[in-house]
Amino acid sequence: MGRPPSPNTSDFRRTIGKPEQDILVAAGEGNTTQGFYEVMAVYRHFYNQGLRPSMDLNNVMIIIPLGKAGRPKKDLSIS
Repeated sequence: MGRPPSPNTSDFRRTIGKPEQDILVAAGEGNTTQGFYEVMAVYRHFYNQGLRPSMDLNNVMIIIPLGKAGRPKKDLSIS
């Protein structure tokens, strides 16, 4: 096991499983590094809207605009 977590950490390395990798690949449109930054941006947005780690994500609602510009490039089934 590595060092204990710290809010001052700037570099970290973690082994992630296939489901987590799939999420990063989907978020980054094939690029896991970009996916990581995208997930960070999404969390930042929801945190600024009032979401906190102790809250149940099943109670969060998002509204995605419909139309050609708002449609995803392909359907993804990630869990």
